[in-house]
Amino acid sequence: MLPSILGIASKEMRWNKQPIPYSVALQIGWNLPIDVVGAGVYGGIVKRDSEGRVLIGDEWPEDNLAPPAHNPIHRTGPYLDYARLTADNRGYTSIAQLIMDGRASKLDALLESVPEANGARKRLANLVMTGGARPLHMCGMGRGGDTSELIK
Repeated sequence: MLPSILGIASKEMRWNKQPIPYSVALQIGWNLPIDVVGAGVYGGIVKRDSEGRVLIGDEWPEDNLAPPAHNPIHRTGPYLDYARLTADNRGYTSIAQLIMDGRASKLDALLESVPEANGARKRLANLVMTGGARPLHMCGMGRGGDTSELIK
């Protein structure tokens, strides 16, 4: 409702050549008043090329909007694949969602569903997400409780 009040609901920004409505950008970027970040900053589905390699682009715009930048050392990195954002995933990877929600049994099931033989399970456990986050990093972003218990 706030975006429509401000008259920005229909406007969009461009980030790494992706058009993103401002009303959505407010949900997936920085929320500075409560010190929370969305999938556009950390833990989101990264943009990849046709061969599956992670693409590097500008960090989330608010991250480097004006001096001093939140991250003056790393201004670029893996960025959100906005085309894969849905209302259900909010831009987050499946593994990040399971960790943030503290769903240990579902996380175990996901990891067990991936073959260990060809290294796929290890790749999933080290999946690169927006902001360069890996699944272990997401343990610090849980919704209450100690999500670090998930990695034991």
